[in-house]
Amino acid sequence: MFRIGQKVTPIHVHVPWGYNGNVPKVGTVYTVGWIGLHWSDKQLIDLVEAPSPGSASFSRGYSAECFRPVVERKTDISIFQAMLTPSPVMVDAMKLADHAREIVG
Repeated sequence: MFRIGQKVTPIHVHVPWGYNGNVPKVGTVYTVGWIGLHWSDKQLIDLVEAPSPGSASFSRGYSAECFRPVVERKTDISIFQAMLTPSPVMVDAMKLADHAREIVG
C-alpha cells in the first residue's frame, strides 16, 4: 500500500493506447498525489510530477503494481570517522597466528 506524499519509482508502466502525454519513466522518482481503487479492486495511484491521462474533472490513475516505494536512507559516516581515529589497542601478531593455527587444527 502506498500513501500520499510517498516517493515511488516505476518498475514498468502500462500506458493507455493513444496517450502521448507525460509518461513516467523507469528509474525516475515520483511523488504519490492521490490513491484510488479501480472497479476490479486494484489500487491506483496518480503522480504529482506526471499526472495520468484523464480529463479536467477526473484522472484514471496508474496501476500501483507498476511502482515500488523508494527507500531513503540517512547517510552515516561514523564508520569512516572511526577508521580514521587511531586505535590504542596493540595486537601481538605471534599470539594471533598461534591462535589461528589452533582454530584450524
